Amino acid sequence: MCIRDWASSILARKGITKDRFPIGEPIAITGAKARRHPTRCEISSARLPDGETVTMRSEQGHANIAVNPDTPEKKLIRESIFGLWVRDSFSGAPVRPGFLETITEAGKQANSQYVGSRDDPTRDCRPVNPVRAMFAPGTPTEIRQEQDRIVIQHEFMDTTRIVYLDTPPATEPGEMGSSTGRLENGVLTVETNTFAPGVLLTHVRDSGILHSDQMTLAESFSIDRETGQLIYRWEATDPLYFTGPIGGQLGLSPTLLPISEFDCEPQKTDY
Repeated sequence: MCIRDWASSILARKGITKDRFPIGEPIAITGAKARRHPTRCEISSARLPDGETVTMRSEQGHANIAVNPDTPEKKLIRESIFGLWVRDSFSGAPVRPGFLETITEAGKQANSQYVGSRDDPTRDCRPVNPVRAMFAPGTPTEIRQEQDRIVIQHEFMDTTRIVYLDTPPATEPGEMGSSTGRLENGVLTVETNTFAPGVLLTHVRDSGILHSDQMTLAESFSIDRETGQLIYRWEATDPLYFTGPIGGQLGLSPTLLPISEFDCEPQKTDY
């Protein structure tokens, strides 16, 4: 058997609760085996003790955990960036290729100390950075405007991010930084700095891509009129750890899923 930790909010949407797992009853799991641990995997489907089969990832790579609960007959369409969005596919890394070539010697030294299975901040229920929060599949994100600020609320790690359309207040360095935005012609552009040293990309080979406190992040949020998706573009620069920008883009689909409590529990490091 293999084990993969999912947020309780994701499992609850599929009707998976603790009482579905009587002690001693067998569970059949299919999924992709973990590279570093013999009893862990990413679950594609599970046959529960009561005979029901639950699919978490389709053969096409879609996150079935993210389907709309009450899909209308017509395709859900939004005319602005505001509303609820979800990444409904696991496939494809939302980062441009060639980023490993931009890592400086200082960056390589920092990366060499990082072990993903041990040091991933999500193991401590931390959101990592704004990009990682946008990447999370199956967990909705809401974008809304409240007077002079844009609020980006993620179900992932119960994270709420404030983007100030005016001068942001002074803040201590942190994982999510300090963000200033501009909303023009339906496109939100965001500049973020005041990061604490941390992790930009959490799973790269057996390590990750770390950043220093000098990192700045440029982002944009816009609507693709042909697909109806929210297009999220990002680009990180760090003169200490990168010789050039690292960036990419991601498409998120409109959803009717409400934001639930992520209810993360810190994971013990057992390997």
